[in-house]
Amino acid sequence: MAMEVDLLINNAGLGHVGPFLATPPLASEAVIEVNVMACVGLARALLPAMLARAALTGRRAGLINVASTIAFVPVPQMAVYAASKAFLLSFGESLKAELAEQLIDIATLCPGPVRTAFAERAGYAGRSLPGTIEPQTVARLALERIGGHGIIFTDPLSEAALKPVTLARAAVARTLRLGFDLSERWWQRGSRDRPHNEVPVPPV
Repeated sequence: MAMEVDLLINNAGLGHVGPFLATPPLASEAVIEVNVMACVGLARALLPAMLARAALTGRRAGLINVASTIAFVPVPQMAVYAASKAFLLSFGESLKAELAEQLIDIATLCPGPVRTAFAERAGYAGRSLPGTIEPQTVARLALERIGGHGIIFTDPLSEAALKPVTLARAAVARTLRLGFDLSERWWQRGSRDRPHNEVPVPPV
């Protein structure tokens, strides 16, 4: 029997600390494969069945993409990692707006440093990053807040500094979605009303 997934958490991640030009190409490619391609592939593979099951049962599905506060800033010495987290931030925000009418909660988790082996494996000289929080705390906050605004921070300082930015980004995403929906309906209506050899001119 196939496993039914109702909550997808894209949490796996790789990183590398060091100058971009001194980093082996395969190391940078691995970061992109795990942090970006795997998340996109899993979402594309699992979301259709998750949405169908939610519509059938009335129970909301869930998607959490684990990004980082690093997603909001350029980070020298971690250029590819920071860019991969910025991708996840935009990806999650876009999906939340695109699937707003579906029975699914989509959240992008943006923690600061978490107490894991990531820093050591990434080659950070200090072995552990300052200001780290426990992974259990991060997991609890993610599950508690998944149905909210869409961007989940794990510390008050980051939330105070970055939440206005995320609210503005969400407003832009909703506006763009509305624009795409109106444009699609206009084109569909025009295709029914005009001769087949006539090319419509979109409204300005």
